This record gives sequence, structure tokens and C-alpha cells, in this order.
Amino acid sequence: MFEFAPLSLFSDDVWNFSTYSGDVFSSNVYFLLEEFKAHPDKNLVEDLKLEFKLICYSLLHFKLTAKGYTKVSTLMGDMTHVRYFILMCLQLNVRATEVSNNTFAINQFKEDLKLIKKSTQKKRMLVMYKLHKVRQFLTDHTFGFSVDVIDTIYAAVKKLPDDKSQTLIIPTHIYSTFIQNGADLFKEYLEIHENIEAWHKNVAEIKNYGNTKSRSRKGIEFYETLEEYALVKYCNKYSISDKQEFIYHIKNLQFYAYFYFLCFTGMRETEGISCAYDAFQKKVINNNEVYTVRAYTTKLVGMKRVSALWVTSKNLESANKVAQSICRIGLRLKKQCSIDSLIESEVPLFYSFYHKDTNSSNLFPDYGLTQIVFGDNFKKLITNCVVTQDDFDELVRVQPSAAFNEDIAIGKMWSFTHHQFRRSLAVYCARSGLVSLPTLKNQLKHIEVDMTAYYADGAMFAKDLAKQDFITEFQDELLEAECDQYLADTRNQANPLFGGHGTWLEVNKMNVSTVDFLEDRKKTLKSMKDNRIAYKQTPLGGCSMNGTCDKLSLAHISACVTCPKAIFNDRSVKALSTLKTSLSKIIQRFDEGSPYRQQTDLEIKAIDKLLEKVSA
Repeated sequence: MFEFAPLSLFSDDVWNFSTYSGDVFSSNVYFLLEEFKAHPDKNLVEDLKLEFKLICYSLLHFKLTAKGYTKVSTLMGDMTHVRYFILMCLQLNVRATEVSNNTFAINQFKEDLKLIKKSTQKKRMLVMYKLHKVRQFLTDHTFGFSVDVIDTIYAAVKKLPDDKSQTLIIPTHIYSTFIQNGADLFKEYLEIHENIEAWHKNVAEIKNYGNTKSRSRKGIEFYETLEEYALVKYCNKYSISDKQEFIYHIKNLQFYAYFYFLCFTGMRETEGISCAYDAFQKKVINNNEVYTVRAYTTKLVGMKRVSALWVTSKNLESANKVAQSICRIGLRLKKQCSIDSLIESEVPLFYSFYHKDTNSSNLFPDYGLTQIVFGDNFKKLITNCVVTQDDFDELVRVQPSAAFNEDIAIGKMWSFTHHQFRRSLAVYCARSGLVSLPTLKNQLKHIEVDMTAYYADGAMFAKDLAKQDFITEFQDELLEAECDQYLADTRNQANPLFGGHGTWLEVNKMNVSTVDFLEDRKKTLKSMKDNRIAYKQTPLGGCSMNGTCDKLSLAHISACVTCPKAIFNDRSVKALSTLKTSLSKIIQRFDEGSPYRQQTDLEIKAIDKLLEKVSA
């Protein structure tokens, strides 16, 4: 019946969407919630589970918004709010079809809404609108609240003040302390890493090796084995008294190495965890050593996972060696194998070999990925990262409108988050004056340079303030870069432009009075400052829209093909051909008649039509 066995059936308690997702982690929806198991009313539980599935199916298969069908990546985010809604119904002992005008449910929803940020409130309200619209397709089911209730709540949400705070930067003193701590830890570990790896190899191969007390045997008792490999001093320093504590210590070093990767690359959390064993590389270019990290991002080509390169520092080399050493230990303990027998690019650098701390992965299906958190055990390695008055003053200078929570207080340990490393890299690079915004944009894997400028906002107020001439240059650089890119992609092209706005430019090039800004860079720059023209590069070419694009929804970057603001040039021909090839492969995954196949087919035809005009 099927050419391939289906990944999931409607009756399954887990639906697997990983094949259709570009995410690093597996895209699964779990319907058998832990709270279901303990609830006494099994009939209610079964009804809610069925409603949970119907909602998920509806979100994916019905057109519930003006922008089109829901992508898998969007579905995974929506299901967070659907899960909340189902659990709220369970708590109130009602079904999802029984809350339309239920006062208790409405009040509970309002109270819970107060506990989340405004940006998250808006997402939750959008999901509630989607649930209400399901009734147009499943006429026997009315999920969620009435539209009047949703409108009233959403109107109140929109009146709330916007979320003010960007992610905090890490103050320079704490930033440098964190880096120095890591350098010292890695140096100490690497001096004895061969002994540590050999000790763990014995743990993997010899029964009861390294056990303590009653579970130990003479010759392989924990401290005896440490003495054999000269590890007593190291373990005493970190209060490691048994085999399990040694594993925890190794895990925390792996965490530190991972945070070093974020610190010295500006990677997002999922980009860092996508590093393979051989991700870090040293290259010699014109007699200069260049250090890079190759991993994956989903932010450049319409949520599709693509390989990308980050430039980094020699400082990351020791962290990489530690991470590789720990990966080898994990392979011995969990897989009973050596890295020499494997393909390095298919093994995750941050491989999880612990019992519970594992994420499944689309990228490395045969290996678990470490769940990396700033836990209490990890914090023992950074006890000197304490907030001082100078740190607090610096934060106020850089982000004067930020609302500091109670975790940020003088005398307390700094509360790290993953995203702080990315934000801090942007600010400190911009402040230095040595890294241009376009370069920083490429490093952070931003589609638009104005997002990079947003990340770097506040750099001129960071500690060790740069000279005023740099501040002025920093503020003007966004427009300068935009202007140069615009002229390079339009005026300086050998062949005719095409696409909606590209065709208009090409037709009017002979009319100097219409497009005189193309002839004089100063006029181009002034037009941009006056908001009369705008330009951003896209994966397919360029965009002349002044403001935020509202077209990149289901079709991703292929929405640019028919957009009147699009500017295409010689570079676009190859990009469009590549996109068509990719879509031609993707369409084979979808069933005949499915909305995804129909949409993808329309995108392919639009590209064909555009390429035919160019070649004519």
C-alpha cells in the first residue's frame, strides 16, 4: 500500500515529523502526557487525548491563517501552547470543546497569561484564534473560546507595554573571568587527558572497575585505580570521591567546552550542539592560521538545515580538544567503540553518554545529544563569576531600560544563559571597531544586517568607551553597507536585472531623471537616509521593501520569486536553479493532492516561468 512505511499513525501516542523538519533535534509531538496518567477520570483523559490529536492534525492540514498552511517548525511552537491549553482543561475537568464560554476556564487562561512575556502572549492568542477556526473544517468540534472572548483578551494584551529587554550582555569583568577559568580548566585537563581516557576505558571494559566500598574488589577499587593513573591529586582538587562523581565532573567540562564554542563563535544554542567531532578546523591561508567551525544553521534558507562556517579564535582550540577527549570517553562507555572506527563528521562533538540527559537528533540519529544547562554542579566551576558594582554600572550604561531580575545582584554569582554569549560577542566586536557590521552579520548568520545592528545595540556605551569618531562611524555603517550592496547588485551588473523591482530598474536605467540615484553614490546614500529607497540581500537576490517583509511564510524564500519588490541579477540565476532542484526533491516526499505538494508545485512553476524569461 505504501512505498515507505509511515512514520506515525493517528492512533500513535507519538507523531514523528522529523523527516519534514530542518531542526537539529527530533520533531516529535507527544500526546500521552504525564499528567494524563495520574488523573482519575480515564474517560476525560481519553477524550482530551483525542482532542489533542485532532487539534494537531488540524493545525498542520488546514489553512487556519491568511499566510497559508502551518510549517512543521511553526507547529512545534504552536503545540507548546496547545499542550498548555489541554492541561488547563484537564485541571478544570472539562473537555477542549466545553470551554467556549466557561467562566472558570476563561479566568484561569487570563491569570496564566499574566505569567508570560507579551511576545509569548501574542503567540498564545494566535494559537487560540487557530483553534477557533478549526470549526470551519471539523464542524462537529468547537475547540477553545468563542471569538468574542478571544478578541476581548487579545485587545487587552495589545494594550500592554512591549517587552523592553534584550538579552543582557555579560559584563567585561565576568566575561573575561569566564574565559580565563575555562582556559585554566582545559589546560589542566589536557595535561592528563590520556590518563583520564585510559581510566574510563577500563571502566567500560572491566567489570566493577573503579567501584567503591562494598562493591569494590582489591586492585580495582576507586582510589587504587586513581593512583595507577596518577589521578588522585586531580580528583581530590575537585572533590571527586567515586566513579559517578567523576562522570559528573567530565560532563561539566563538556558543558564548559560547549559554552566556549558559543562564546568564541556567536552560535545559537542549536547551532553549537550541531557540531560534529571534526567541526573545529585550522587552515593556513597566505601563511596565516585561520580557525573555523563548521556546523549547521536553519536561519539562512527558509528554515531548512544547511551547513555553515563560523570564523573563530585559536582560544577555542583547547576547548575543542577537551570536547573531543570527552566524546571519545563517551564512545567507550556507551558504544564500546573507538572514534578511529567511525566517520568523524557523523559523530556529534557533544555526545551524551549519561542516563537521562539526552536529546534525540535528526542530524546524528545514532547518537544522543547532551542537554546542556547551567546546573548547580556546573556552577562550582565558575564560583568567581560574581557581580560587582562596576559590573552593575556597566549593565546600566549599556541597557539603561533593562529590567534586571533578582538573579542579577551585587555579590551574587552571575546568572548565565546560552544567548548571552551571542549577544555579548556582537556588542564587544562592534565596540572594538575592528569588525564591520556586514562581517558580524555573516558571523551571526543573520539574514539582514539590521538584525545584527539590533544585536550590537548599546556597544558604544559598554565599558572602555571607544572614541567619538568610532561611535559616529558605527551609527552610520548600517546605511553605508546597505548602499554599497545595493549599487553592487544593481548598477554594477553586466547583464539585465529581472524580478519585480529589478525589471523596473532595468527599464528605467536609460531615464536618468527617474533613477538618477543609481549614477551617484552620494545621491543613493541620501535616498536611503530619506527612506525613499531601501535594500537588503536575500538568498535569491535582493529586496527593495522598506520595512519588514510579511511574505516569508509557508513558501519561505520562494515567496521572493513573485514579489514586486524583488531584484534579481546574475547571482540569482544559479540560486533559483538550486532552489528549483531542492524543491523538486522535496516534492517527492509529499502525497499526491496534499496541500504541501500543491504549494511546492506552484513554487516550482513560478521559478520555471522566471528562468524562461531570463533565458529568452
